[in-house]
Amino acid sequence: MLNIGEWIENQYLVLERRRGLRWTVYIAQDRISENVFVIKRPSDTLRPYVSAMADFSERARTWINIGDCDDIVKAYLLKELDGVPYLFLEYVDGPSLADILGSHPGKPLPMEQVVELMKHLINGMKFLHGAKLPSGSRGIAHWNLTPRNILTKSGEIKITDIGLASVYCRFPDIVRAGLALGERSYVAPEQAAHPGGAGKLADIYSFGAIMYEVATGTPSMVGKKQNDPSHDVTLFELAPPRLRNRSCPRWLEETILKCMARNPENRFQSFEQIDTFVNEVLMLEPFPKTGTDEEEGTASTSRMALVRGHAKKESRQLEHYYLGVEHLMLGLLDEEESVVVSCFDDSITAEQLRSGILQYLPTGEGPWYWDGMRKTPRYNHVMRLARKIRRDYSAYRMLPQHLLLAILQEGRSIPVRVLRKLNIDVKSARDNLRREIERSRPAIFVQHLDTPAARFTSRMLCTTDMPCFIPYVGRSAELEQARNLLLDDGKGILIVGESGVGKTAFVHEVECIMVESKSNTPSRYGGMLKLRPAAFLESAEQSGELISNLLEVINEIIESNGIMVIEDLPVLLSLDVKVPSGSIAGILSESVSSKGLLMAGTATPEGYAQCESMHGELLEQLEVINLPEPPDEEVIQMLESAKPAFENRHSLKIADDALTAALTISRGIPGAKALPAGAFELLDRACIAERLRRLEPEEVGVPITVTAEHVKHVPPDVD
Repeated sequence: MLNIGEWIENQYLVLERRRGLRWTVYIAQDRISENVFVIKRPSDTLRPYVSAMADFSERARTWINIGDCDDIVKAYLLKELDGVPYLFLEYVDGPSLADILGSHPGKPLPMEQVVELMKHLINGMKFLHGAKLPSGSRGIAHWNLTPRNILTKSGEIKITDIGLASVYCRFPDIVRAGLALGERSYVAPEQAAHPGGAGKLADIYSFGAIMYEVATGTPSMVGKKQNDPSHDVTLFELAPPRLRNRSCPRWLEETILKCMARNPENRFQSFEQIDTFVNEVLMLEPFPKTGTDEEEGTASTSRMALVRGHAKKESRQLEHYYLGVEHLMLGLLDEEESVVVSCFDDSITAEQLRSGILQYLPTGEGPWYWDGMRKTPRYNHVMRLARKIRRDYSAYRMLPQHLLLAILQEGRSIPVRVLRKLNIDVKSARDNLRREIERSRPAIFVQHLDTPAARFTSRMLCTTDMPCFIPYVGRSAELEQARNLLLDDGKGILIVGESGVGKTAFVHEVECIMVESKSNTPSRYGGMLKLRPAAFLESAEQSGELISNLLEVINEIIESNGIMVIEDLPVLLSLDVKVPSGSIAGILSESVSSKGLLMAGTATPEGYAQCESMHGELLEQLEVINLPEPPDEEVIQMLESAKPAFENRHSLKIADDALTAALTISRGIPGAKALPAGAFELLDRACIAERLRRLEPEEVGVPITVTAEHVKHVPPDVD
C-alpha cells in the first residue's frame, strides 16, 4: 500500500490515504499540472479476483466516457499498475451528505435545502440514466446511491462512485458488510434479493430513501433493523414521512412513498417523471421558508444591518469618535426592543436599560468629520463571539439574538454592568437565550466552510471517540513525554518513526490525554486540528492565496487554544509548487516562536533527516519523540485488543495462533510495513480471504475461524 509522501509513476505525490472495505483511496497532486486528484483502486478484498479487476476497469471506462454533468463527479483517466486498475477522479473538497446528516442526528434539513438537493439529484440521475455509452446503448445504473456517495461543496452536490457497485455485487460477503455498515436503508427490495440483477428502478428507490432521511432526520429503517443484515428489507413497513416530521409537505411525502414502493412497477418509472411531477407541484404549491423571523436571506441581513446602522447613529448623536459594545446595545434597543426585553423576562423596560447605559457614557468632544469610525477592541471581540455563535448554532446569517448572546457572554461591557445594577441575573438570562436560540435553530446546516479551520483542517478524535474503537495499548513513556511537553512546557512535538509504527494512532491517544487534562482547567481547549494538504493546495489553485490561507488557519488555531497537527511534515515542507521554496517552514517557524503556535507533527526517519538539513530552524523548536517498533509481546497485546473489532467486522472468530502467526510472518515479508501495522494488515487480509472462500451455498451459516494456517496462505499486498 502506498504511503503518504510516495510517488505514483514519479508524477503523482500521495498527500492523503483512506482504506475501506471496497476501495483504497489516495488523494494526490500531479506535479506537472499541479492539480489534485482522487485516485481510487479496488481494495485487497477484490484483489484475488481477476474478473473483479476487469469489471472495475470496464465500469471506470464507462464513467470516463459518459460526458460532463455538473452534478456528477468527473472521471479523468484509468491507469493499470502491477495489474491493479487506478481510477483518477475529480477532487471534491467538502463533506458528504452522510457527514452532514451524521453531525446533526435526528434533525431534517430545512425545506429549501431538501428541494435544492432533490433538484440536483434528479438532474444528475437523469443524466446518468440517459447517457449515451460508447457501446451505443443508453444509460447507466448507479446501484449504490447513498448519502456517503453524495459529496457537497460550496452549496453544490456531486454524485460519485458511478456504476462501481456492480464490481462487488457478486460477492455476498462484501454486500452484507455494506448493509451492516448502514446502507440497508437505501437498498431496493429487488436489489437486496438479487444484488446483480436490479435495474434502474433500484436507483429511484434509493433516491426516495435519501429524500426520506433528509426530510425526516431519520433513515427509512431505524433502530436495530437498519444495521441488522439478517433483517429482510423486503418485509419492513415504511412509516410515512409526516409521521416523523409533521412539517414535511404532503407532496414531498407522496413523492417519497411512490419512489419507495416495494413493487418496482408502482414507482416512478424514470427520473424524468419525478422531475415533471416536482416542477408542477412547486409551481402550484411554493414551499414555505423555514427558520424564524426571516432568518434566511436578505431579510435577516437587513436586520443586523439596521442594528449596526442604529449603533453608528447613536455614536454620532453622542459625538463619540468610536463604536463600542454600548452602541451595539443601544442599536439593539432601537431596532429589536422586543428581543432584548424578552430575554430578561420583561423584568426591565427598554427605557431603564437605555437610561442606565447613557449614564455611563460621557458626551463627546464635538462632531467628527470622517467617513469611518474606530471600533474598540471589545467591540471587535464581541463581534467575533457573535460570528462564532452564529456558526455554532448553524444559522445562515447573524441574528440580533446572536449579538445579544455575545454581549452577555463577554460579560464585562457597560451594558452588562448596567444589567447587574438593575438586579438582572446575567448568567440565567444568558442560559435562557441559549436555549431559545437552540429551539429556533434550523434543523441542520449544510456546511459552507466559511472559516479557514473548517475548510483546511479536520479534527483529530480521541481514541475512544473513533467510529471503530480499539483500545490503545502501550507507549506509556512516550505518551507521558508528549503530555509534559504540550501541557507543562508549551512546546510542540515531532513524532518520528517508520511507516507502520502507529504515529497517527499515537496522536489520537495524545488527544485523549489533552482533553482529559484540559477538562480540569478553566481555559478552553480548541482540540487537535489536522491540516488537510489536498484541500490546502486545491484552494491555492482556485484563489492563489495559499500562504494567506495558512496564516489564517494558524491564527484561528492559536485563538482557540488548539494544536495544529501535520502528518508527514516533510511532505508539506517539500512542496515546491504554488509557494516559494521554504516559505511554509518559515511561516510555521515564526508562528511557533513568536505567536505561541503548538504543533504536533509526524515524520519517518528519512523525512526527519531531510528536514533537519533543509529546515533546521523549525525543527529546533520541536521536541522529537521517537516511536520505535514495539516489542513482540506488546504487538500481541495490540492484536488481542483489536481482535473483537476484527471479529465483529468480518463476522468470524480469530484463533489465538492467528495473532502469533500474523506477528511472525509479517516480520519476514520483504518491504512490509513496520509493526504493528504489518501484522494488523496481514490479519485483516487473512480474514477477508477466508470470508470470500466461503461463498458456496453449502458454506452459508457455517461458523468461520481464522487460524495460523489461513494467515500463512495470504497473498502479498499489491502495492
